[in-house]
Amino acid sequence: MRLLFTTYLALIIGIFNADAQSCARSFVQRIRGAHSSAAVLATAEQAEKYLYTPGSEGYDEGLFIDVLEAVVESPLLSDVEKIRPASMLELVQKNRPGTKAADITFVTPDDSIQSLSTIAAPYIVLLFNDPDCHDCALLKKQIEHNELLRQLVAEGKLAIIGIYPFGDEQMWRASQMPDIIVNGFDRDMVIESEQTYHISNIPTLYLLHHMTVVLKDTSLN
Repeated sequence: MRLLFTTYLALIIGIFNADAQSCARSFVQRIRGAHSSAAVLATAEQAEKYLYTPGSEGYDEGLFIDVLEAVVESPLLSDVEKIRPASMLELVQKNRPGTKAADITFVTPDDSIQSLSTIAAPYIVLLFNDPDCHDCALLKKQIEHNELLRQLVAEGKLAIIGIYPFGDEQMWRASQMPDIIVNGFDRDMVIESEQTYHISNIPTLYLLHHMTVVLKDTSLN
């Protein structure tokens, strides 16, 4: 029964991926075959909703990159019209799976300064969060009560780093964080000002291994 269930899941995932890939190819073809800038921009908007809206069944950043590249390369668009898609392309290409993760320097509640690159654990779960966020609170509870995560943290194999990137130090200091999550704060708002990480949704999870991105915008499951 377990084999049957996992096989079924694999088939379902394959179908969704195939659908997303097919749609992405269609978006790219429509952009390259368009006869007006309006058609290019309308197709790009549709692609963004399907491939890059959190919660969409077709969400796939890699496929959205293909669409953005086609938009930026389009001879039908003016330089001004290319500003937004070019900016988005630059953002989504940051910290892709398989690439070196951008380092982050952060402060903890005892005012010590740490950085991701100095963490001894080989694996890091990076959690961008906001103390005033209901979904963040739910995710923190899931992490707090996950026995596997607790075991890995206790064994020194994993560190879970929560980063609040939005600058309200008073709210951050008043917030509560589960004991297995390091409570970090980007005091200088470097992440937001330099956009070292593209945080399109809160909470956002990354999995790193020796400072290489393994999973981006992932879920706890």
